[in-house]
Amino acid sequence: MSGEELVRRLLEGEKRFVGIALEEGFDLAGDAHFDKIQTALKARDIQDLKENPVILNHSNLRYIKADGLYFPCAICVATNFAGASLRGAILWGADFRGAYFGGADLANANLSEADIHGARFWGADFRGADLRCVKNLEKALHLENANYLGTKVTKKQEDYLSDLLKRKVMFIVDREERTYFPLPLIRGET
Repeated sequence: MSGEELVRRLLEGEKRFVGIALEEGFDLAGDAHFDKIQTALKARDIQDLKENPVILNHSNLRYIKADGLYFPCAICVATNFAGASLRGAILWGADFRGAYFGGADLANANLSEADIHGARFWGADFRGADLRCVKNLEKALHLENANYLGTKVTKKQEDYLSDLLKRKVMFIVDREERTYFPLPLIRGET
């Protein structure tokens, strides 16, 4: 689906986009109608957003640029956000079960109360993001390979992530022999 078509359909009030493959790298935040989409979403009250969410289940949104997107309570089960830029996005209460955020930029995003059960975050950037009250943090995958500088978390979440990061293992690869040697992560050393 073209980005232009997605924008048109969102502005027409459509909420169901299951299984779409959005043009890779679409710059939603840079679209001329981005502010109109934001205004329409912000005009809806919380109860309406919960009862009638935008649904993007099983969709491919690779490399979408949607910095600052107001998208609470969205349903994005098993959606591909690989390499997406969602800096400062408001994503609280969203359903990201089984979604893929490999290499996604979620810096300063608000994911409070979002369900991330089974979501994969290999190389995701959570710098300054709000993960307080996120649901199923302990059931998300590849969190040990994400960046957490300045991330807002509860004490329980901090303990969980600290323990996870302590167990992180890096590998040295001998390409000629195709062997992998585990290397414990040593903090504070280069």
